[in-house]
Formats: sequence, structure tokens, C-alpha cells
Amino acid sequence: MAKNPAVSTDLLDTAYGMIKSGVARRRSDLVHSMGISSSTASNVARSLIEQELIKEIESNRSTGGRPAKILVSIDTAEVVAVAEVGAHHLRFGIMDSIHPMREPKEIVFDSPSPPEKVMATLVERWNQLREEHFAECKIGAIGLSVASPVEAITRKLVLPARMPGWHGADLCGILNEMTGLPVWVENDTRACAVGELPYVSADSYIYVKAGTGIGGAVVINGELYQGAGGFAGDISHARVDPNLNNLCACGRIGCLEAVASGAMIRERALSAGLDLGDRPIVDAVLNDMPEINPYVRQSGELIGRALGPIVNFINPGAIYVGGSLAQLGVFMSSLRASVFDTASSTASQDLVIDIAPNGANAPLMGVAREAFKLIGSNTSHLKYRPRRHE
Repeated sequence: MAKNPAVSTDLLDTAYGMIKSGVARRRSDLVHSMGISSSTASNVARSLIEQELIKEIESNRSTGGRPAKILVSIDTAEVVAVAEVGAHHLRFGIMDSIHPMREPKEIVFDSPSPPEKVMATLVERWNQLREEHFAECKIGAIGLSVASPVEAITRKLVLPARMPGWHGADLCGILNEMTGLPVWVENDTRACAVGELPYVSADSYIYVKAGTGIGGAVVINGELYQGAGGFAGDISHARVDPNLNNLCACGRIGCLEAVASGAMIRERALSAGLDLGDRPIVDAVLNDMPEINPYVRQSGELIGRALGPIVNFINPGAIYVGGSLAQLGVFMSSLRASVFDTASSTASQDLVIDIAPNGANAPLMGVAREAFKLIGSNTSHLKYRPRRHE
């Protein structure tokens, strides 16, 4: 079936407001009020119907011929609350299904408070944002991205390496008790993989997050692959070099996160006497500290070595790399070379390795899609697109 022509967000916004207020009740009203063609009005109406924002019903008023159809707003929850919970920050916002995402708000801290306190803070901030930007709407569901493995059935957190006291936290239960709303909780890397789905060309791909920590996820035929426990694709605790014995926060030695993460690059740079101060690794490399490049290059090589066997096993169309290290050319070139050196030529002959397009907003995009599913909205036609935020 052919896809409908793309419709601009401005047209959708204007038409939806007119239909919701009762100014436009028919497609012909959209033509006259908005100054658009009949075909454009039909495309606008069809797009809003597909997004389940409006419906078209037969008028009860008799005209002597075929019953006229009128457009009415569907009185359902129209926005979702989303947040990314990291070891040292919260990023959060409110999203609807047709607008570009507003720049997320952010709170930075040294270490996370107990889960209940953090969730209470988010609920308070979400309500403030809703009143400021979506006063006429209600929040229908919550999507939460967390820097922790998440168990597939219970959605509870499992041994978050940098969030002491959060193991076993039932964030779905906590937020549901506070708000009465349905909640979706997902690992941050897996949320990124879902968030990139509408914007990448491959249907089957590996997503890698390379920043302070390391993470991975697998999408097969357009669907996030969960695995038996919900941990499929997580490469952070794979061991790729038996000669590297760094102690990982999980208690094991030689884990990829302990030898190739941004945190480890910083530790090695400081051990070498480089004065980084509080500057991010990326900022230092791009400006005046090329001495860090060997550590960055080794990180890319080790991560690529972990990805090679996965490429052989699932034969993906692409590897998309997110996280701060993806901004560094030396990291990406090293990772590419290592993957192609490790994977078989048959499995990798058409493989694309590229930077993930949506940057830091990808996890919020991912949990928003899942949250909209909880309230029954069709997310396959969502028109929002995040601003790049590195």
C-alpha cells in the first residue's frame, strides 16, 4: 500500500486545533479556512486519523443524499511524560505526537537520591511542564529510560553499575502509585535503539552506546529483540581481551565497560599526567589534547572486537553508534576497522557503520514511542523529530 504524502507539522497543528475547537467540521472547512487544496485537506485529515487524534463519523443530520461525514477530536490522552535517568543527571520533557520535541530540561547531581525521591521530583517537573506547554491536555502515560539493565517481565532494575541502592527498584510501580498512569521502563541503550527506528534505513541493526559507559541493543526486522531476560545485545560486560584485568563495577574483571568506556579513557589520561580538569573527553580531544587519542583508538578497537562475532551471528544491515565517543573520528575509524577485521567478509560485506542520527534525544524518543503504545496511539506515523543535542 502506498504511503500518504508527508504533511507539515504546521498544517497538522493548525488543522487539529480547528477540528478540536469545532471551527472545522468537514474537510471542506479545512479547505476554506486554511486556504489549502482539497487533496491537501484530505491528506491532513487522513494523517490525523491515522495518529488517532481525530475520527470521521457520519452526521445525524439528513441532507437527502449520502450521509455527510464530519471530523471530531478523539478525547484521549494527548501527551506523554518522558525522562532519562542517569547516574549523574535527569533529562525530561512532555511530548505529543505531532510537534517537534521541545528541548528537554536537565538536572545534574553528584549521585542519585533514592528512587522514590527521584520519581517524585520527575512527577513534579512533568506537571509543571504540562501546565506551561500543554495546559489543555492530560498526561496519558509515562516512559522512562534508565542507565541500568531492566528485567523483561517485571521491568525492575537489575544491578545498575553506577546507581547504588537502585537494584531491584520497581519504577513502574512507584510511578503508577504516584500518578495512576501506565508506565514503561527501559534500559537507556535499548531505548535509544527504539528511538532511532523511524530515522534509519536498516531494518536489522546493532545499536551501540559509547560514552561514560558502554551499552548495546539489537533490532531485528524492525523490532527490538528482547532475549529471554530482556538483556539481548548488552555488550558492556563481555570480555574481549584476556590480558586486560581491570576491575569492573559489577565485580568481574576485564569487562568491556571497564576497559573501553569513556570513564576508563579519562582514568588512563589522568594516570598519564594529563590535566583534564572537569572537561569532557570529547572536548579535550577535539581542542587541544591529541595525547588522549591512543586511549580513544584502543576503546574503538576493543568495542569493534566485541561486535564482530555478533555481526557474524545475526548479519545486521548496520551498526549505529551513539554516545559522546561517536563524535570522535578517531574512535569511529578504529571501531570500523576492528569490526571489519573481526567479522567474516560474507556477514559484513554490505554492513554500514554510522553515527546514530538522533544523538542525546534518542532515549526519550524511544520511551515516548512505547508510552504512546500504552495509551493506544498509533506511533507509526509520529511526526516529531528531536533537535540534535550533544
